[in-house]
Amino acid sequence: IAPVEHVWTLWGYHLLTDIANQVVIEDPAGLIAGWQARLTPYPQPLQKAILKKHLGSLNYWRTDYHYRNKVERGDVVFLASITARLVHDIMQVLFAINHTYYVGDGNNLHYVAKFLIKPNDIERRIQAILYPPPTENVLVSQYEAILALIDEVILVAAQQNMGE
Repeated sequence: IAPVEHVWTLWGYHLLTDIANQVVIEDPAGLIAGWQARLTPYPQPLQKAILKKHLGSLNYWRTDYHYRNKVERGDVVFLASITARLVHDIMQVLFAINHTYYVGDGNNLHYVAKFLIKPNDIERRIQAILYPPPTENVLVSQYEAILALIDEVILVAAQQNMGE
């Protein structure tokens, strides 16, 4: 299921997340309960689709000439958006390999902190990537940090036999 874009959500509305996490107060026909039952356990086809999409993006941008060129030129507008995009791809991969429905725009690091399968110190590293301390070569440092994290996420996914 493709996320539906709305003004109030950066990465799209994720129906499966809402269905999986709803606390149903009244469902006399069992309609919602039936939907929820179909989402447990976490569907392997969904996992494969998410990994294909987001690992594909990480692998592409990991070696993209234009990305490196934007770092060298100091194109902060491009770099701000690509950095957020790559962190989003990393989040999607981590949620999928941990059999957890992506929560959407909010509180991702709170969930990632509880995951069993993740690169070491990921919460601090992501915060440092998104909000790097000002240094002389801040954009190069940010670029190198995200590439290192991408490499680890790709490795973690492959170790789970999920990087197909």
